[in-house]
Amino acid sequence: MGGDEINAITQGGNYGWPLVSHGKTKAGTIAPVKVYTPAIAPAGIAWWRGKLWYGGLKGEGLYTLEGKVAEINVGRVREVVVGPDGALYITTSNRDGRGKVLEGDDKIIRLSF
Repeated sequence: MGGDEINAITQGGNYGWPLVSHGKTKAGTIAPVKVYTPAIAPAGIAWWRGKLWYGGLKGEGLYTLEGKVAEINVGRVREVVVGPDGALYITTSNRDGRGKVLEGDDKIIRLSF
């Protein structure tokens, strides 16, 4: 069974791979801050308005550590960046043969919740 982890990286930190994963820990290792089973295939990552934001290719959507952002229904999110104007931008990746193509795909979308 596959899964994904989000880890808060520190210099010299041991996150267990390949001995432990999917939220399991071992003495001397650092547990992930978020575990996804099944996998969401995280892609792109940005720090915006005090939160970590990242896309989900398999999970199809935009995520924070609190969960999937319900208002975003655009399919596979490939990249997440903060633009020079301070807004959050995402790109979709639905025409690569793995996603369900939506009308007008693929796109760059500006978000400003």
